Amino acid sequence: MALFASRTAKILSGFLIVAALAVPSAVNAQGTAKIRVLSLVRDAMDAYSNLDLDGATANLEEALGFAPDLDKPTLARVYVSYAIVWIGGFADNAKGQRDFSIALCLDETIGVDPLLSSPDIDLVFNMAKNSVPDSCPDLLSTIIVPGGVETGGGGGGGGPAPGEIVNPPVPSCGVHNPPGEQRQKYEVPLYIEMDPTMRPYVSRVVVKYALDGSGQYKEMQANPIGSGFGAQISCDEGQIRVYDPSSISYYIEGYNQAGAIVCGNASAQGPYVAVMNPDAAVLPPLPGMAPPQECAPCPPWDPNCGSTLPQLGDPCTPGTGCAQGLVCGDAGICEEAGSEGPVNGPSKFYVNVGGGSGFGIMSQKISFGKVDTVEGEDPTVFEFNDVTAEPSGAAWSSVGIRLALGFFITEKLSVEVTGRFDPMIATFEDVKSCKEALQDKYGDDWEDHVADAACTPYPTAGEHPTADNADMSVALDKPLDEQGKEIKTSEKLVAWLVNARVKYRLLQKGGLHISLFGGVGYGSFKYRIVAGEDKYFPTPTGINVELGPQLAYYFNNNIGIVAEIPIDLVVLDGWAINFDVLLGLSFGF
Repeated sequence: MALFASRTAKILSGFLIVAALAVPSAVNAQGTAKIRVLSLVRDAMDAYSNLDLDGATANLEEALGFAPDLDKPTLARVYVSYAIVWIGGFADNAKGQRDFSIALCLDETIGVDPLLSSPDIDLVFNMAKNSVPDSCPDLLSTIIVPGGVETGGGGGGGGPAPGEIVNPPVPSCGVHNPPGEQRQKYEVPLYIEMDPTMRPYVSRVVVKYALDGSGQYKEMQANPIGSGFGAQISCDEGQIRVYDPSSISYYIEGYNQAGAIVCGNASAQGPYVAVMNPDAAVLPPLPGMAPPQECAPCPPWDPNCGSTLPQLGDPCTPGTGCAQGLVCGDAGICEEAGSEGPVNGPSKFYVNVGGGSGFGIMSQKISFGKVDTVEGEDPTVFEFNDVTAEPSGAAWSSVGIRLALGFFITEKLSVEVTGRFDPMIATFEDVKSCKEALQDKYGDDWEDHVADAACTPYPTAGEHPTADNADMSVALDKPLDEQGKEIKTSEKLVAWLVNARVKYRLLQKGGLHISLFGGVGYGSFKYRIVAGEDKYFPTPTGINVELGPQLAYYFNNNIGIVAEIPIDLVVLDGWAINFDVLLGLSFGF
């Protein structure tokens, strides 16, 4: 009871002081009072959050002392704050309901800040909401209200004349030229040139508008344009398409970073009015904004036409959501929703196994260890098994088997180690002279095995050759196939590749994943050499660069199919590039 009596005394004393000190500059005094009160309310709620109930009530009592100089919404905010303290701090629901009811009588659109709410506070607020407006005359007669506000006890008059602009008790935000009229069913662009002295204090500008003088004002954010702010009352957000209003009432408010109003042009008591005239000219567009569009009736096949929710590409928050078929993406922009059902795919580890084929291109300067240039010929002509050959340029790159081990380090980014192995092993065959064959097989003891080399026919029939026999020396230097015998040596040649790469997932909808990858590695490629018949040989090993796209579809979190097109480039004394199209399975863990 002492708290209530103290609050009443402060209200009365504040009223008497303000009445005695009233001066012609009342408008500026009211603006200062509003700014001060909003600051006191903010401090009170901070104290309440820190369990300092005495500090909270002291700030609110001081705020109520400015009641005669406040507008109704600001005074309503004070009473809402007091109700929160009564219920959440002192567990006095009766006094909390009374102050909530007073606040709703002053401003029926007032609400409770979700950050300060609780189940008890919400319950009492709803009870108070059900008790107004019938109880408003009695409630308002018990408090000191802003000047000129009727309490319901009779009287009348004193309101602004129809069409009169009533500015709020704060400084003007700047220069605004009301459009007067706009062609009916068209969007309405609005612009205010900010006062340079006010601009440093304003962080947000809003336009509050109502259709056909309803008094139910909606808020729309204005965007910076040049040295001012602009907004467009649109077909859907502004509901022009749905209601086709004959007039739109509006006023402009500017707020600082703390959320307190610091400037305004017109007010709910005396707003600007734009008449929607079918014979009026269409207003010109604002810089950087789309021209005003005609708000034609919605076609039946467009479910989002007329929706007030953000459309594709519009900013959004998880709380506001987006129009039908859209979701609020990670970047805070409305984007197309994914396919129905859960999002599938590996959460951390995965293994991809697959195979495929493609083609390769190489420069004619690249060299191969198993072929030699022909003396006196063009350096691009090679000798292979006594047959001249040259690179073919582009050719099928045979079949490759791919294996990838991956790990997601973020939701979209993963690192991988991949390998490519060509199972179609090339066999290089080389015909050697008898002497070379024996040296390869027996080393320094090759002379002891001349008789075993089947180097026939001998120079003299029936004569056993020796290493010192001059004729035999000639035979030993001849290729064996010229002696009627053919001894070939062979070597298995394998093309392989190992890469370390990074993969970034561009899109994920349901089980569908679209990614790009890139990395570096080491290995060789297999290419065709035309030598009488086609022969395949690996290039010398070297460092390569790999990049490409990947498309995957996961049936659940553990298994899916994957397709990718790796593009590999290697630079040696020439260059070679390989394109593969691969298809395989992916296993997630």
